[in-house]
Amino acid sequence: MPTRTTWRHAVLLLAMACIILMLGCALGSVAVRRGIIAPPNVSVDLGSVRVVGISSISPECTRLLIPSCIGLDPVKAPRIYTLWLFQQNERDSWNEPHITQLLSVRIER
Repeated sequence: MPTRTTWRHAVLLLAMACIILMLGCALGSVAVRRGIIAPPNVSVDLGSVRVVGISSISPECTRLLIPSCIGLDPVKAPRIYTLWLFQQNERDSWNEPHITQLLSVRIER
């Protein structure tokens, strides 16, 4: 019988941990969208793959992709947090990488 009780306690603890994690993620997401918490700038290099997260005026207006952003009014424009995935097209070269937008979240002011 002690083994069943231990097993039930472990399952209960795991379920509680999952619920706390889900609530934390939901509250964190709301806090970021409302502008209460600023999302972190991210730059992680994993060999031929790079993940970059940046808060900007527009998803295309990051420090990495600037061309079409001239003339935007930064005061009225909404802030957007964008997570990008960069993949090398050529071995050991970041010239013309394949770029994929993984996430884009609008941040209220």
